[in-house]
Amino acid sequence: MSGPETDQEPPPTSALPLAKRSVFRVVLWTIGVPFILILIHGLFAIQVHLAIAFHLLTGWLRFILKVLPSVQLNTGLILSSLLSLGVAVWLLHRAVTAICSKKGGRVRWTIKQTLATTTLILMLFGAVLAGTGMGYQIAWMKQEWGLTVAGSSEIHEKISGSFAHSDWVVLKEWADAHNGHYPSSLHELVPDYIDDPKTFSQLYFWSPIRFGPYEPWMYLGASLTASDPGHLPLLVSPRPF
Repeated sequence: MSGPETDQEPPPTSALPLAKRSVFRVVLWTIGVPFILILIHGLFAIQVHLAIAFHLLTGWLRFILKVLPSVQLNTGLILSSLLSLGVAVWLLHRAVTAICSKKGGRVRWTIKQTLATTTLILMLFGAVLAGTGMGYQIAWMKQEWGLTVAGSSEIHEKISGSFAHSDWVVLKEWADAHNGHYPSSLHELVPDYIDDPKTFSQLYFWSPIRFGPYEPWMYLGASLTASDPGHLPLLVSPRPF
């Protein structure tokens, strides 16, 4: 049996509205493209680039877990930010509503659409910041080869040939010649014990990675004597590694 009601076409059965599908597509491309590029790039150097990909994908979580206990909430800043966001959303909604009303009401704009647009803008802003940070970190890690050898034999060889190892005997010789007292500064070893200022500078200023920054060893022995425990005086590396 047919009639006016049976001849009508069924309403569309789309699972997601067009706006939601657009947001989902943007988020998918924002996350998927960098991830795919990282995987493709890692095929050329599996060991190093897989480690880079792992840190890029999980570093944010490890960073949050590390710094979250020390984060202090600024209530005033949070409230002012929320207030500014609320005013911006209200102004956006009023502006779009006014534009729609000039078209004779043919286009209906709701507050849900305004909130969806605002959410999309915030997500795009965060994606831009994250993408810029990832690009900067990749470029920086490519230059700093020391990140891949920290704690390995290369670092040990640098320490073995550095001031802390090769000139340790000089400090003992100084103490023997000065009634058991160690020098108040490493610069006092020049020129009697290290006659070449250039050699002293190359040993005194040290960096665990290529291209610096070069920093001096921290000498902790100004008030010590040879009668102090055998592990003193101390020469401390300028930075941990």
